Amino acid sequence: MVLPPGTYHNVKIEYTIYDQNTGVGTTLKKEYAMLTFHPGQNKKVSTDLKQMKVFVTPMGGYNGQGPNTNETMWYMHRGNPHMDITMVYAARRYNGYPANICLGGIWIKKKAYIAGFRGDVAPDGTNYITSGGWASPDYSDVNDYEITIPFGNPQDDSYLFLPSVYADGGTALKSGNGSIRYWMSTSFQRGGFKGQVFASDRAPHNLGIGNNYSDVVMAYWPWPR
Repeated sequence: MVLPPGTYHNVKIEYTIYDQNTGVGTTLKKEYAMLTFHPGQNKKVSTDLKQMKVFVTPMGGYNGQGPNTNETMWYMHRGNPHMDITMVYAARRYNGYPANICLGGIWIKKKAYIAGFRGDVAPDGTNYITSGGWASPDYSDVNDYEITIPFGNPQDDSYLFLPSVYADGGTALKSGNGSIRYWMSTSFQRGGFKGQVFASDRAPHNLGIGNNYSDVVMAYWPWPR
């Protein structure tokens, strides 16, 4: 940037950043009340580019943590979920890992704000979990279960945000641009080779329960929830 010498007031500068790994970019803005430039001298204009919200989203294989099938039904049917395809943020798999710029995610009410929330039965009064007995974990047969949800951002502290992030080898992330895949705690079917997955797809903006093999690397639910 080259400007003639002098004093400038209310200077606004835009910084455009782009993540080649995720294909997501954004523009950060900084306003300076006053900048003075002297003839024959360079002026270092610096700003804090850490203006973006940063989410830490641990990932790994199925580990039996997260909401169970009944709790997930409460989130889906009583948590007023929304798909956000406009929010841009930075995300990393663990503290100290490099961050990537990502887009979108799911807003859903925290369980403390969902009246009647419980884990032994779903909102319809059904227990969708079967005891595996002493030799295997509890499991559920629920699969390919989905509802259509609206787009939007509730902008309310009673909501939890699930970033739209996927593992991309090593420590990198790729952006799902609204789609999510998060492990649930319940095993899928008897045997424990698969775990249930809380999932959404941008088209046709649905949210539901699926499954995947236990060694697939996916996101873990944030805590507290």
